[in-house]
Amino acid sequence: MVQIGFHHFPVTGSVTIPSTASTGSTRMRVMMQYNAIPSSSCGSYTYGQVEDYTVNIVSSGRADVTGTKDLLTDIKLYPNPAKDILYISNSTNEDYRIFDMGGKLINSGKLERGSVNVSSLIKGAYMIQIGEVSRRFIKN
Repeated sequence: MVQIGFHHFPVTGSVTIPSTASTGSTRMRVMMQYNAIPSSSCGSYTYGQVEDYTVNIVSSGRADVTGTKDLLTDIKLYPNPAKDILYISNSTNEDYRIFDMGGKLINSGKLERGSVNVSSLIKGAYMIQIGEVSRRFIKN
């Protein structure tokens, strides 16, 4: 769900990321035209607005694996919300990256015995990426 304010008019819409999208940073162009749907990404019209955003595409954790079960797709975070230590099931010393909900990289490192210290994060919602798997968690 994306909510963007255009001159005091909040607009809400859904964005579907194609399964073929590459992970990493990319540009998302949002266009709004008064009383119409914009017909192209570079059109010309009297009333409207165009804004570009950088979004960070992360893996959903779903993978097509034939004949084997990837334990990382079964990871669970606990406690969630977390205060100081976030534990990750089915993991030990994997690399992790923590992003804010805007896609900005906040922290990274190696898990220590299946956990990460989140005490320095401010309260809010975050995404943790372990390998190609991402999960949402709340910091209290």
